[in-house]
Amino acid sequence: MGSKPALADFEILIRRSRASPRQQWDAAIKLWESLGYKVKQAPFGLALSGAELSMKLWQLVSIMRENDKVEAIKTVALSKPQWQEFAAWLETWQALVDGQDRTKLDYLLPDDLVLSALARTDLVCFVSNAGVMRSRRSSPDDASIPVAEAYRRYGGDALEETFEYGSIAVPSV
Repeated sequence: MGSKPALADFEILIRRSRASPRQQWDAAIKLWESLGYKVKQAPFGLALSGAELSMKLWQLVSIMRENDKVEAIKTVALSKPQWQEFAAWLETWQALVDGQDRTKLDYLLPDDLVLSALARTDLVCFVSNAGVMRSRRSSPDDASIPVAEAYRRYGGDALEETFEYGSIAVPSV
């Protein structure tokens, strides 16, 4: 496989300060394919459309636990019969973590459950003009957005990383 030329092309493109997000996206896809991976491509920008949202159970608990909001997940989970199983999982949370039950920890939650739980909190994220989402305001110019809106815009991975690490680069909306 021609991985060396693809890697060199990727490094050059990423180092170029004028590479557009689309060019970076295309270069990343080419790199993975050159390394022998079959890439199932989603159209560029799909995450921005809100069409491809997902959040794992552990991610939602991570976000809410840091802010003492886990009870909001339980309340929402108990509100619909099809979600009550998730409330039961939360009751045995420590056992799931101790046993590393990946089937439950990595379970992709229904979007409406995630959005409902996030909407029950007063948590917000801050997005800078430079395209950085943070868990705390860094500048007076940072735009405040509710976490449910941050989830709609950027998905579960970006939201969880924001609360775990403090900030993450996000596409401009």
